[in-house]
Amino acid sequence: MDTDKHDTPDSTPPTTVDALELLRALVRIPSPNPPGDTQAIAAFIAERMRAAGCQVSTPAPEVKPEAINVIATIGSGDPVIMLHAHIDTVPIAVTEAGHWRVDPYAAEIKEGKLYGKGSIDDKAPLAAMMAVLIEAAQVADQLRGTLVLVAAAEEEVGGQLGTRWLADNGHLPQSDFIVVGEQTDNRVATAHKGVMRATVRAQGHSVHATNPDRGVNAITAMARAVLALEQYHRDLAARVHPMVGVPTCNVGVITGGSTANAVPDACEVK
Repeated sequence: MDTDKHDTPDSTPPTTVDALELLRALVRIPSPNPPGDTQAIAAFIAERMRAAGCQVSTPAPEVKPEAINVIATIGSGDPVIMLHAHIDTVPIAVTEAGHWRVDPYAAEIKEGKLYGKGSIDDKAPLAAMMAVLIEAAQVADQLRGTLVLVAAAEEEVGGQLGTRWLADNGHLPQSDFIVVGEQTDNRVATAHKGVMRATVRAQGHSVHATNPDRGVNAITAMARAVLALEQYHRDLAARVHPMVGVPTCNVGVITGGSTANAVPDACEVK
């Protein structure tokens, strides 16, 4: 991607876009996943990119129409450079909420730092990429190549109805170069870890808690499995990859039992 070097004497450089204000606006639009409703933030992005002069589409899968993606394009021809970021964030956990000392959706700036849910993952890279396209659109006639912004939904839950769905359904162009915006301490990362999500279930036998030995406690059984997974996580530390570090294992959710006075007959971890 380049601009025409043979500018006329009257050509003026593009007006600089305030990426910080873009970021603050993005943070102020909650987009937690789950539930993964990106309608509000997608509408904001689409409006800003259309106003800049980009061609914009907002595809969404039929099975989850509220998971809207935004694809903005400026320029034409080769090379095609894609800038990719996601618009959903992890939700604010129940126990996390009390630890916030600012409104997580106010995008407050204190001592030179912006605080807000999703401010790093992934709305800061998204704001920077939006600013690039908005500025490029001001000199669209000088561009030699195509810039594509993909603001994808569903990344926080695996991307099957986000980037994977976009690719499988022909919404993404063949690209010569792709920049994926994630938190890398401003260092170029050329590889990243994959992910495997698993659900483990323990089955027990429920009896009244006054005589628990007559039953089989599924939570107690699962506790042994959780401890084994914790040991597995520690063992993985010995498997160091030169580019992406060490693999990890995390138990993120546990559910089981129905009442305190009964032996639980089922327990599940993810």
